[in-house]
Amino acid sequence: IYTYDWADVAGTSNTEDRTALNGGVTYSVTVSDPTYNCTITDSYTVSDVPQPNATFSGTTTICDGACTNLTLDFTAGSGPYNFVISPVVAGLVINGVADPYVFQVCPTSTTTYTITSITDASNCTANVNLQQTVTVRPIITGAFSPEAPICAGDNLTLELDYAGTPAGSYDVVYS
Repeated sequence: IYTYDWADVAGTSNTEDRTALNGGVTYSVTVSDPTYNCTITDSYTVSDVPQPNATFSGTTTICDGACTNLTLDFTAGSGPYNFVISPVVAGLVINGVADPYVFQVCPTSTTTYTITSITDASNCTANVNLQQTVTVRPIITGAFSPEAPICAGDNLTLELDYAGTPAGSYDVVYS
């Protein structure tokens, strides 16, 4: 029977394997075989790998029928990355993506996209709550009122009536 003398644990024991180790720490063990009076010492440093994280950004207001790009810029961990997004975006690649990862969304109504977890190449997973709300504004239409023919040389006042206009200010270009 071997005995194990872990440098960070008082006394010897019959514990060969260790669990719940901390990253960034060097663990040393001396293994003894009392039958043959042999010993060996070995050390191993557990890597301290940061949990993956990212920033989530993009254009947050689009017109109805338009698309926009959202960007996941991974700030910690090592790629490639996997992530979980809600709501699911049809055709979106979520496994093995590079940094930064840019993808297109085409919501038909105002939608909040949430990244709930990120897993990196070291198989470290972080639960996150990264959100981007894409506001969909309705199409603005307008028409001149009254629409009427005029005689050459006469003046006519045209009034532009908007339909489906959400609150806000607009630029009008006449030609």
